[in-house]
Amino acid sequence: MPDSAALRATAAIPTSIAIDAVTSTSAATGWSCRPAPPLALKAAVSARRLSRRAVLVLLILRAGGNANLNVRAALLHVLSDLLGSVAAIVAALVILWTGWTPIDPLLSMLITLLILRSAWLITRDAAHILLEGAPGDVDVREVQSDLEANVPDVQSVHHVHAWSLTENRHLMTLHARVSDTAPPERVAAAIKERLRSCHGIVHATVEVEHGACADAAAPKPAEKG
Repeated sequence: MPDSAALRATAAIPTSIAIDAVTSTSAATGWSCRPAPPLALKAAVSARRLSRRAVLVLLILRAGGNANLNVRAALLHVLSDLLGSVAAIVAALVILWTGWTPIDPLLSMLITLLILRSAWLITRDAAHILLEGAPGDVDVREVQSDLEANVPDVQSVHHVHAWSLTENRHLMTLHARVSDTAPPERVAAAIKERLRSCHGIVHATVEVEHGACADAAAPKPAEKG
C-alpha cells in the first residue's frame, strides 16, 4: 500500500499533480497497481470536498428535528448528495485498485433505489395531509371517551372529525351534548383546553347541543295508505 501521508496530500493539491504524486509514490515504494484512470482520481478528490459541505448541512438540518415534512425533504436532498459523494469515492478507489469499472453503475443504482424509497415515504405523507386524512397519532374513539369522562357536564361526544394542516398541527370538529343547565361557552372552552393539553389538537370547532343532534337523520315520513 502507498504511504498514507502521500495519499492525504493528493486531496489538497490539483488533480494533475495528485496523479503524478500517486505514480511517483508507487514507483518509490514498489506498490504495483493498474494504471489509475485520471477521471477516477478526479472524482474522488471532488467528491471528498463536496462530502464535507454535505455533512455540515446535514448536521444543521438534523438539529432542527424530523417532525417537519419540509425538513425531512431537505434532509433527503442533502443525504442524496452525500451518498453520491461517498459512492463516487468508493467507485474511484475500486477502479483505481482493481480496474473493475462496473462498480460505478452498480453503486449508482443502489443509491437511486434508496432515494426512491425515501422520496416515496415523504410523498405519501404529504399526500395524506393534502387529502385531509386523519392523523396517525390521534385516535378519535379515545378522544371521544376521554372528553365524555373528564369534561364536566358533557353527556356524549359524536360527529368527531380530525385532520392535519402539517405533521404537527392537528385540527378537529365535534358535537358535544351537554346538560340543560351547562353554559355552552364554558363547556366549549373546557373541551378545547382538554384537546390542546392532552391530545395535541391546536384548533377545534365545538358544536354544543342541549337536545337532539341537528345533523341526526330525520325520521322518514309515514307513507299514506
